[in-house]
Amino acid sequence: MQASSISLRPQRYTARSTPLRELISQIPVRYWSMFKGIQLNRTLGFTSSMTCPNLHYVMRYLGSWNDSSEFGLPYERYIDSSVIEVSLDDLLHACNEVPSEYFVELIRSKISS
Repeated sequence: MQASSISLRPQRYTARSTPLRELISQIPVRYWSMFKGIQLNRTLGFTSSMTCPNLHYVMRYLGSWNDSSEFGLPYERYIDSSVIEVSLDDLLHACNEVPSEYFVELIRSKISS
């Protein structure tokens, strides 16, 4: 074997996208802190029952700022692949505290446009 064929860099794996991450990425960041106590459940596409304080923590957990890893990200073990789409209503039902109706309608207009 030639020395040039051996790679010294570890292979990096791209984090898997989820319907929840796709939904959250459509919501303007300024509204993320209004969603509180989000329980990652089967409706949101996960087999765990982990609770995150707000959407900032959910996105950190889902790897939005660390889209690749040497070994994969922990959340990937809990993805429920049978969930194809997550709606804003699904997200709202998984929260302990949600934005006021005014902000929900603003968010809906951002997502649908």
